[in-house]
Amino acid sequence: MITLYKYRPFNDHLKPVIMSQKIWFPARAKLNDPEDLELKLVEDVDAEVYHQFLLKKADQDSWSRKHLKYNVKKGFTPKGDLTSGAKRKIACSQAEIQKYFDGLGICSLSEKENDPMLWERYGDKNRGVCLVFKMELSEYLLRVEYKTPRPQPKLSVLLLSDDADQELKKVLRTKTRCLPSCLRITISSDDIPASIALGTQALSEIRWCSGPCSFSPAPLSPSCACCRYR
Repeated sequence: MITLYKYRPFNDHLKPVIMSQKIWFPARAKLNDPEDLELKLVEDVDAEVYHQFLLKKADQDSWSRKHLKYNVKKGFTPKGDLTSGAKRKIACSQAEIQKYFDGLGICSLSEKENDPMLWERYGDKNRGVCLVFKMELSEYLLRVEYKTPRPQPKLSVLLLSDDADQELKKVLRTKTRCLPSCLRITISSDDIPASIALGTQALSEIRWCSGPCSFSPAPLSPSCACCRYR
């Protein structure tokens, strides 16, 4: 079990948390850091990589020998170069990965209790509130790492490796703007309900800057896909 904190202004956006037992997970486009979840892939897919990709795809989807032969014929010129159709498929694969990232929702939390900088920046200059969450540790709970430059996964690795998810997690956990003790929970709605990460009694209390205020909310469930903590 870990205790995490969310500093917020005291405004109408708190109503869904208190009244509807929901917490908002904004998409990448609405984050205040324009580089957050920015995905820059190294486009290194050549004819050999594409051939290995087709073999892997055939194995995963149980293609017939005839269907595999058809895709190989469509993917390569008589000289063994990639056809325009194959190049379009590679571009579509890259676009799908970015679409996945753009569709994630993010909730940033902190390990820091009563942090002056976070009260100032996110708690309406000490006039806001701090939401206190208690949740179980899981593989979707990622500690943010501050790095420059951001990770740039190779597209070939994402297409071929069984550890592609780990490569993408490196991007999910990386920020370039440093904040104190920042962590992140990241959940894909395609993989797991976000309510599992937060738990059924995640919000334990609401605190004002002057001190804690006891609060016993109903079970909390997020309204979007992804959560992170810092």
